[in-house]
Amino acid sequence: MHDSTSDGLCSSPIVALRAHQLPATVCAAAGVECPLIDRKRAHEVLDRLGRDPTLTIRLTSPADELPHYRRVSPDSLSASSADDVFNRKRDLDVLQRLGLVPGAVRRARYLYALLFERIASLDGLCAWDTEQWCGCEHARRGAYESVRERGWATIVARRSDADRQAARLRSAKGIAAGERLFVRPHHLMCLCCWY
Repeated sequence: MHDSTSDGLCSSPIVALRAHQLPATVCAAAGVECPLIDRKRAHEVLDRLGRDPTLTIRLTSPADELPHYRRVSPDSLSASSADDVFNRKRDLDVLQRLGLVPGAVRRARYLYALLFERIASLDGLCAWDTEQWCGCEHARRGAYESVRERGWATIVARRSDADRQAARLRSAKGIAAGERLFVRPHHLMCLCCWY
């Protein structure tokens, strides 16, 4: 049950994920052991998503690190592993397709809806048709697509109809009892459309 004084928007917990791990959680939800995210971590994230409809996700990537603010040591000058470099590229590919930047924080429901809308398959992220790029062996087996077809509610908890109705009633009572009407700026656009 949700706190009746909160709309769940401003104080919702945040889960940090590397951007390339967002589609990996979808594969994990389909039962695939994805090499891009630790199995235990994937199930921890999926469990939280399945219990808390207010959860938000911060998409991280080392692509947003500012190296000139870090102390440089001889050890830090060595080249990253090929996997690290490739996953950094994969982070940027996912973020670009979603129209987001490293560090973006979005509601989980919105993020998975956006993921399923803009990334129909794992081609170009985890599967390639070139000899030089070895993709994930599971990428073309339909696991991601099967979850995508069922929609975001397969992964993220959906508030019950009763819970949503109770929130609407609380909101309506608050508006009726108040001396002033407080709205968010985007509500004015909604009111214009309804008018």
